[in-house]
Amino acid sequence: MGAMPHAQASDMSIAASDSLIDAIKSGSNVGCSNGAKFYRIIGIGGAGCNLLASMRTNGIFDGYGPCTELIAVDLCPYTLWHVDAANKTTPERAPIKTMAIAEFGSGRRVNAGRAAALRNREALTGIVTGADVVMLIAGLGSGTGSGVTPILAGLSRAAGAHTVVIAVSPFDFGGSIRQSENALNSLRSNADRVIHFFNRALGDELGDDATLVDVFAVQEQRISSFVKGLRLG
Repeated sequence: MGAMPHAQASDMSIAASDSLIDAIKSGSNVGCSNGAKFYRIIGIGGAGCNLLASMRTNGIFDGYGPCTELIAVDLCPYTLWHVDAANKTTPERAPIKTMAIAEFGSGRRVNAGRAAALRNREALTGIVTGADVVMLIAGLGSGTGSGVTPILAGLSRAAGAHTVVIAVSPFDFGGSIRQSENALNSLRSNADRVIHFFNRALGDELGDDATLVDVFAVQEQRISSFVKGLRLG
């Protein structure tokens, strides 16, 4: 499914959110039987959407079966192109639905991400309602991940879903660690479980010879292992 059309600049909200919500509701629990749990796995912001798309391409969600929906949420619709590309690359797998909640990115401003989420509270509630388990995947170095994820986690838990957050803290660039810590504290108040991956600590663990590519590859392996384990559990 391609990115949803975005709104006019005057209101910066989702013009076609009802279409996405209707599509989600119509597909909910299709193929689920014997009391199987229904999962929604949502990538938020650039890092979260990238991880979601990569794990889908690598078959990480194959074991979840038909009781699962994948959704990518970002502020800017143009940053979701890689999700559409992943859908086309592996069309045999369930597609990732996409939702853009603004016209432009956050510019690393948490307030911009938070404001966009609050403007679209009803639409975001719609994408978590009806799920037994909601898993949110986000990087906390951006305004989108840090601003949107705590609000979406709170909406998810209020809707009755067991809410798990996979949060990735960045390397310490431009005060991003402080921003990440603030977001983590908010997530711990709004989610049932927060799994925290810290890039800087992982870099220290891998040693001086490790490159950024090495760090991100190991990070994705560990996140993928957790995601698989959650379904098996």
